[in-house]
Amino acid sequence: MALDLLILDTDGYPEMTIPVGIVKHGMLIELAESIGDFQMILRMSDYYGDVEFNVADIPNLLKEFKRLKIEIEENHQIQQQVANLSNKLMQLEQLSFPPITREMLAALLSRLEVLCDIAIREQKSILAQAD
Repeated sequence: MALDLLILDTDGYPEMTIPVGIVKHGMLIELAESIGDFQMILRMSDYYGDVEFNVADIPNLLKEFKRLKIEIEENHQIQQQVANLSNKLMQLEQLSFPPITREMLAALLSRLEVLCDIAIREQKSILAQAD
């Protein structure tokens, strides 16, 4: 099961989808909470809850994705926190695949930025939906 961020086409079917696994989601939410001032991202705190970002929300969501990506890429304290969170969440979820790296989180945020750019250009909302 993944939390998908998606844009729907005119018939209500996913036009573009970005899946966010439970470990990456947990890490992004934990980082957003610890850094502070990420209201849009924190609306997705419940992994199993659905959230809609209307067209007016998306520019702010995009700014938050960009700001969080910069923190992950450039802030050494945040980089250490990413490593610690990855290990902690992997143990909690009893997962056996390799730890999530800051590069993986930055790549996910880059894809989410593209999703926001498309939603802004097409004047469509974004749904965060547990599948």
